[in-house]
Amino acid sequence: MLADTIKTDRFKGRAIYFVGFNFDAPDQTRNIERSQQQAADVLQALLTKIKTSDGQLNSMVSMGFGSILPNTCDGSAIGNRVNNRVEVWIK
Repeated sequence: MLADTIKTDRFKGRAIYFVGFNFDAPDQTRNIERSQQQAADVLQALLTKIKTSDGQLNSMVSMGFGSILPNTCDGSAIGNRVNNRVEVWIK
């Protein structure tokens, strides 16, 4: 659905951020790296699905913030799944 919407140029001229988060694990550096990789993977999957112009490609960025901004408590399988996510922010 997002790929189809991007193809329509609805977000032309706007920045699209793929922002990764994950559950809290002891190694914060690894948390950030993992969330960055997850966001980059989602962006790459989207780019593989759509054909974009260079201008549109330049407005899509991936980043990761590790375990900040959890949506629920960590420590359970469900909580970890909920906090392990990639959000799409449009500016």
